[in-house]
Amino acid sequence: MSIVGSLTIAAVAFVAGVVVSAWLGIGRGDGLVKIRNESGSRLTSIVVVIDTCGQKLDISAGALAVGATSEVHYVICGEGGQIVRAILADGRTIASQQEYVESGYRGSVEVSTSGIR
Repeated sequence: MSIVGSLTIAAVAFVAGVVVSAWLGIGRGDGLVKIRNESGSRLTSIVVVIDTCGQKLDISAGALAVGATSEVHYVICGEGGQIVRAILADGRTIASQQEYVESGYRGSVEVSTSGIR
């Protein structure tokens, strides 16, 4: 194989790696969770709790109408945990299980009257 052929293969592999990394979020220092309200009533409050680098951060996403979706972006230090809490219209508070997250995390949850999944 010629040097030009080898360089062409290397360049194609590099570009493919960059595209896949961008698509998967590899190398990003942030996280994102999409929250959809399927509870049948307005959520009066949504909070995403991020536990990373020995700190807990409460990020408010505000209220959320029925059927609406909110995106919460946050900075994460390598890896950590995420909990989503919501207050339903009747005053009940529900929370997701803690989920492992790391840099570049992209996820989504649905809030219903029976829980957050």
